[in-house]
Amino acid sequence: MLKKIKFRWKEKELEGILLPSPEKGRVVVKLDSGYNIEVDEKDIEVVESTEIEKGEEKELEKAEGGEISLLGFGGTISSKVDYETGAVSPTISARELKKSFPELEKIASVDVKQVMEIFSEEMSVEHWEAMAETVYEELKEKEGVVVLHGTDTLGYSAAALSFAIRTPKPVVLVGAQRSSDRPSSDNKLNLLSAVFSAKQDFGEVVVCMHANTSDEFCLLHRGTCVRKDHSSRRDAFRSHNIRELARVHWKGYFEEIEGLKKRAELKLDNSFNDNVALIYAYPGMKGKQIEALSEYDGVVIAGTGLGHVSLEKVGKEIGELVESGLFVYMTTQTEEGPVNLNVYSTGRKLQEMGVEGNMNTMLPETAYVKLCWALGHTKKREEVAEIMKRDIAGELTGKLKYI
Repeated sequence: MLKKIKFRWKEKELEGILLPSPEKGRVVVKLDSGYNIEVDEKDIEVVESTEIEKGEEKELEKAEGGEISLLGFGGTISSKVDYETGAVSPTISARELKKSFPELEKIASVDVKQVMEIFSEEMSVEHWEAMAETVYEELKEKEGVVVLHGTDTLGYSAAALSFAIRTPKPVVLVGAQRSSDRPSSDNKLNLLSAVFSAKQDFGEVVVCMHANTSDEFCLLHRGTCVRKDHSSRRDAFRSHNIRELARVHWKGYFEEIEGLKKRAELKLDNSFNDNVALIYAYPGMKGKQIEALSEYDGVVIAGTGLGHVSLEKVGKEIGELVESGLFVYMTTQTEEGPVNLNVYSTGRKLQEMGVEGNMNTMLPETAYVKLCWALGHTKKREEVAEIMKRDIAGELTGKLKYI
């Protein structure tokens, strides 16, 4: 039975619905404004308490089927709000998330583990390798895996897992744009829909996030073709050069749109090289910026348009990088469409220098992750080029997104 309380706190009189508290001695109340407040039990005086009739609700049976692994790696979706300061920190445990969302157990039997407590901007190649190892071990026993992750670099980690793991089961990365105390939080729909997706019959790495600004459903995106396109909107994530893979809502709705990958033998191929750079071309770029990359094993350039840079400003330095044995790969800054180095003289000259990447459709960040992975296996130029040309995890779409 829910309770609505009227209480005094810091000389203010407030009203709201009493919520379950994850900590003994603390009180959490959803205020009439829609926001949550957490205070010390000793600091409030309850003036009035009224039970709220919820009406008849059909009790859902506990879900059947195999167990889903829920792995916490930090980010807003697994963060805790300090109601005194308003700060958000990645300290809420995955077990607290499970307590906060009792619906989880009605979707699937869930095994919860907090693996890391890290904001996604702090992720590195070493974290990708640890993440892939953990997910791989969970896939040996579980029906599917859900990874809770910060949204800023979620696309990078999704790509890394896509290259590192061949999976016969779902691996679903999920995040949240807004913390759980906000009335517009997207964490519930995203999390529950991700768990529901992990019970479906497919075998690849996907990202599950809000489809639009409302709470209608979520979309599944291929892990190598997804990018965060907005800093704060709930529907920030978009698929690029392919359609979204599926529409999903945790209450039982799953509609496949674009060919989810099916069964494959479970395999871990978890070797990355972190000595790779990603650099964006721009007007006025200086040659010394390219020269500074000489100590790297590989460089991904996000070129303008079809994959261009100023040959007058940096052409000589790029050629010298290639001659030194460094692998240079071209992508495009545009959100859709392929690199095409055959159209203009700039592109043809880059190919003559030995720059790779012609006709690829990868996002710059996906190409960066793939080159880290390729150079983790070999540093021989011909072998790296062959890996970059081979479609490993759906990253080379070969077609444009439907309009």
